[in-house]
Amino acid sequence: MPPRRRAPTAQTPTLEDFLKYGRNQTYTTQALASHIQAASGLLPLLGAPADAGPAPIDQYGPSLYINSKTDQIGRDEYIPFLFAQLKDPRIPVNSMNIWHQNFLEARNPPVLMTALSSFPNVCILNIHTIKCNESQFISLVRSYSNLQILETQDIDIREYESSNSAHADPVEAASVAPREIRDGQQGPEIQEISLYIDTTTGWIFLDLFASRRSPVALRNLSKLTLRHRSPVICNDNNFVRRLSRIIRLCPILWEIDIDSFNIGKFHSPPSSPSTSATPSTTSISASSSPARTTRRT
Repeated sequence: MPPRRRAPTAQTPTLEDFLKYGRNQTYTTQALASHIQAASGLLPLLGAPADAGPAPIDQYGPSLYINSKTDQIGRDEYIPFLFAQLKDPRIPVNSMNIWHQNFLEARNPPVLMTALSSFPNVCILNIHTIKCNESQFISLVRSYSNLQILETQDIDIREYESSNSAHADPVEAASVAPREIRDGQQGPEIQEISLYIDTTTGWIFLDLFASRRSPVALRNLSKLTLRHRSPVICNDNNFVRRLSRIIRLCPILWEIDIDSFNIGKFHSPPSSPSTSATPSTTSISASSSPARTTRRT
């Protein structure tokens, strides 16, 4: 049973107050920590019963927002303590939104990554405008054991951006069979992925997620969404190769939503029987509006 929410007062923060950092933050982190310490824990402060069980994993449950255009989160000494309290399985934190952060310039990057990782009830992760290295990104995403939906936008991974190339060599050799890649993928078995691919990092993500180094497992992926802020003519074999490889890795993929793309010039290379495993139920939508998604069942 999730903690009961107290009526707001001028003195006592509610659960919502513990879920906003940066913009729209209502209490300082020091004040929040002081309230927890005075109540001998976050659960007593929220009025949770002593025998409260684990909170449900609900895609529509409470969201934790970390949104700041400065690096204050990575330099805040109270964040590790507060987030450790929020990781209690009895606290309903079901969605994680990490926006406008630079993990590379945090006061102590390992401490910050530990604080942000491993929320047991998080099933939706939205990462927006983040600077980090590849290891930090993979470690963070893999840490959410119950993750179902992953959304990324404007991610700047140092190793990718420094290469200044959206046509980097594939992470996996073409000779590696899709089943071998699927079996080698670790991390949460994701259901939906949404990627903005109008940056170098975004393009290379298509290779990363189609490899054994992927931060998530694609065997249960049912929906893939690709976003781009300007019209793109997808007559590039590199893009076709990337998209085709992801499709072959996903045995139950049935919806691909491609926004602001022109796929009229697709020329996909012929595939051999050993690698062509595109499900017959998969449909592709390409439109200027994300709302126009075609499905075939």
